[in-house]
Formats: sequence, C-alpha cells, structure tokens
Amino acid sequence: MVPKKLIPYFDSFQLIALLFTMVVMFALRGGVILDNPSLVWQMAIPVVLFFFLLFNLVYFTTRRFGYNYEDSATMAFHSTGRNFELAIAIALTAFASMPMVAVSTVVGPLIEIPVMLTLVHLALRRRKRINNEGEKEKTKN
Repeated sequence: MVPKKLIPYFDSFQLIALLFTMVVMFALRGGVILDNPSLVWQMAIPVVLFFFLLFNLVYFTTRRFGYNYEDSATMAFHSTGRNFELAIAIALTAFASMPMVAVSTVVGPLIEIPVMLTLVHLALRRRKRINNEGEKEKTKN
C-alpha cells in the first residue's frame, strides 16, 4: 500500500507524464496537423460522437439494470476509456482515403483528453442532481 504522503506526488507525476507525452506526440507529427488543420475537425466529429454516445449508453443501461450512480458512472468511464482505440479506428475508417494513421495518434489524444474531462464534469453534475433529488425525497417522507 502506498503511503498517503506519496499520493500527491504520484498525482502530479501523472499530469506531468501526460503533458510530456502530448508534447512528444505533437512534436513528432505536429507539422501534418498544422499543414492540414481540417484533419482535426474531420477526426473530431466521429470521435466526439463515439465518446458521448458510448458513455451515455453504458451509463443509462446500467442505471436501468438497477446499479447505483457510482457503479454506473464507473462502468461508463471504463467502457469509454478502454474503447479509445476503437474510436480512432472508426475515424480512420470514415476517412480511409486519407493517410491519417500517423496523424490519428496525435489528434486522437488531443480530442480524447478534453472530451473525457467534459464527461467527468457532466458526470459530477449528474451526481449532484441525483443527490439533490434524493434529499428532496427524504424531506418528503
């Protein structure tokens, strides 16, 4: 078990490692993106749709099966995050005539990170709304 004093350092290290990875990927293929900025939009649309649809499909399906908010949100994030490669494959299939294999490795994370952060924000708002509704129910009874 990791001592609690080390946890803040690991949290910072994860963020630094993520930023370093993004810088390296962009440095390797950034020229292609800068030369063809429309590639970002062409990949972003199907990838963003994929993330939002998959997240909500898993979340609402698990809620329908009777899971609580925490379990449903966890399963939705797990499904969404694990299928990132599939999301890139969908974008590549949609634009197969363009040589986007190398570009997708850079554009994909550039899209994934803000989308996943948006999903976290929406999930937290959803939790707040569920908690507020639960409090109203308790005060009624």
